[in-house]
Amino acid sequence: MNLLITKDEKDDSLGAFFEKCAAIALSLFKDSANIEVLSSQKLKNNVIFSMTVNNTSFTPFNFFAFTHGNEDGLISDNQNYVGCDKDRSCWENANIVYNYSCLSGCLFGKFVVENGAKSFVGHNKTIFILTRPQYMDYFYNPLISFLTSLAGNENVETCVKMAKNKYTEEIDELYLTDMFTASVLMENRDSLVCYGDTNTKIVK
Repeated sequence: MNLLITKDEKDDSLGAFFEKCAAIALSLFKDSANIEVLSSQKLKNNVIFSMTVNNTSFTPFNFFAFTHGNEDGLISDNQNYVGCDKDRSCWENANIVYNYSCLSGCLFGKFVVENGAKSFVGHNKTIFILTRPQYMDYFYNPLISFLTSLAGNENVETCVKMAKNKYTEEIDELYLTDMFTASVLMENRDSLVCYGDTNTKIVK
């Protein structure tokens, strides 16, 4: 399988979080994937993204994004490096597109499916990450549940369900003692959406 990961590890607010998310994905797929990673510096030039996904030796591909997002696409350095106004052909050979980012599950998620991606998973609202060390695992764990299920050859529908189940476990654990964190996790859980073919599995 081919896997493209983007990470904005130089971001002022969430760089360390994005870096760890990418590391989690790399650890789970390192033995079964031809992996390409585009870091902050490469994301400043969106030509690099389109060149990577249009390379015939890298198709079909799966795409995980750990960057900021907006309704129209994904952001690095305060600008979209992919989006609804960019090359539609990028998605013709996409299998699973997964974005751990704000708002990309709005217009952008539908755009990638309409232009060829088999399945999209992402958030259709602004999500929040609490970055103090005592909170971080609560925001990594749903990602781990999703990606572990994906690596285990479950379909997208099951993987999303596993991520939401993990969110729910955490919410139940925190609700009586830390209502604020529980409410943040609830918002993140409820904004997680899937478009396209929910039976899609990652290409091995």
